[in-house]
Amino acid sequence: MPSAPSCQEKSIGPRAQYGSRALPQGWRWVRLGEVCDTQIEMVDLRRKEKGRFRYVDIASIDNARKLITQAKWLPCIEAPSRARQILKANDVMVSTTRPYLNAVAIVPPELDGQIGSTGFCVLRPFPDLDHEFLFAFVRSDVFIRGLSLRVKGALYPAVSNQVVREQSIPLPPLPEQKRIVGLLNERLAIVERARMAVQAQLDAANALPATFLRRVFPKPGQDLPCGWHFARLGEECKVIGGSTPDSANPDFWDGKIVWVTPTDLGKNHAIVINSSSRNITVLGYDSCSTEMLPVGTVVMSSRAPIGHLAIAGSHLCTNQGCKSFIPGPSVHSQFLYWLLKWNLPAVQELGSGATFAEVSKSQLEQFRALLPPLPEQKRIAARLNEQIAAAARLRVNLEAQLAEIEALPAALHRKAFSGGL
Repeated sequence: MPSAPSCQEKSIGPRAQYGSRALPQGWRWVRLGEVCDTQIEMVDLRRKEKGRFRYVDIASIDNARKLITQAKWLPCIEAPSRARQILKANDVMVSTTRPYLNAVAIVPPELDGQIGSTGFCVLRPFPDLDHEFLFAFVRSDVFIRGLSLRVKGALYPAVSNQVVREQSIPLPPLPEQKRIVGLLNERLAIVERARMAVQAQLDAANALPATFLRRVFPKPGQDLPCGWHFARLGEECKVIGGSTPDSANPDFWDGKIVWVTPTDLGKNHAIVINSSSRNITVLGYDSCSTEMLPVGTVVMSSRAPIGHLAIAGSHLCTNQGCKSFIPGPSVHSQFLYWLLKWNLPAVQELGSGATFAEVSKSQLEQFRALLPPLPEQKRIAARLNEQIAAAARLRVNLEAQLAEIEALPAALHRKAFSGGL
């Protein structure tokens, strides 16, 4: 008779997570250690005769496909000194180290007799447990979550092999295991095809903004459209730096003046920015060299990293990690935003610095960019805003579809191991 689960297993193991619903007739709860061989043969490779072996470690697992794809060939002389597990075909390997608890794989026939890392618990099923059924179970979210709750250790967070073997598995008769595995694999394959199709659409949607920009600006070597010309940004815009009040002075902080940093720009997913995570007071503003920027100013992070962009939707100022462009009379602010977006790779190449790359005010003032006449700038900006808003709506829709699809494997595993398939 299987031993009763411990209190901890009752509260956090797979049996607890599948709920109190009764198993179908003929099924039973067992511990993995009761249906898998726990006496895995070990070998000290430094005592082996000279030769080569294949060594399976975490890097050997293609985690997306749950396959062992790149087991390393090593001479015995290079083997780790600790004893290692000798693998057999159809063993199921379960990683015991965080953050790789979802690294699981079936040992293929060509690796029979080779060596596994001690970072795995090797499960060798007895005849009444189908290895593919076992594999499907240990790759399920419920099993992995149960292991993650048992992790111990600060420097080397992991679970022991014993913890893995203590995990409960709902076990149907062998023919039913094989039927479930066949049906589960079939449905998971359908889900994966759907996921790949939506992911391909999402990748295409993410590429649309760059495609739209490529259509606007002439390629190198092409004749310029009528009225287009190159100009230095400092001749067409006023480039402004920023500053930070004394962070130790409470009188300078928690005021009403919006004070934008590169972090704020990075978290802002709209074209316009109106707020910041920290505001400053009038005293804070007066204490440093930051400047109030008018609505329509294009703000760019000039370090850590270079290139986050937004248009000021209200009066605001920035810290020294930003450079701002106040458009002159011949520049439309929204077109300037897209112009800078298009030229980001060239702007980023200007960055230098020992700690992090930064682009200076003078470099940005000297940067040459291509400008059309003002009416054309307005027409282009309006068209780009419309196209990229549509692309954003498409991306949000596809991301929602992808999230729904990515939730299906967990639901299928839950059904499979509760008798629902």
